[in-house]
Amino acid sequence: MDGNERMVRIISLTICHYGVDFMKYALRSVHDAVDAQYVLYTPEGSHGHKTTAINPDTREQLIECAIAGAGSKLRWHEGVYANESEHRAKIHELEPDADCIVVVDADEGAGRNGAGDKA
Repeated sequence: MDGNERMVRIISLTICHYGVDFMKYALRSVHDAVDAQYVLYTPEGSHGHKTTAINPDTREQLIECAIAGAGSKLRWHEGVYANESEHRAKIHELEPDADCIVVVDADEGAGRNGAGDKA
């Protein structure tokens, strides 16, 4: 590098409302390939499905899983978002200079055949 170039910044983005079963593994799956791992937690669903049911995954459980998966690369943020687009767009405020954003679903993992399985 000649001093005018910068390293490529690669981050991961995980939208999180639930996901205790898979989050740790999902974050670990990209850990070595990214510079930082953002988990954007919301206590309310942001993907168009609202419910009065109590989420079985507590905030504390989710934080524990995120730490286990991302370690020191974890960047935990909390907010309430009107919709999925607003929730996902938050990453551009947090990391405006990211060159690549790898989206990692907290509720999916690789199945026996390599296909994604939903929790």
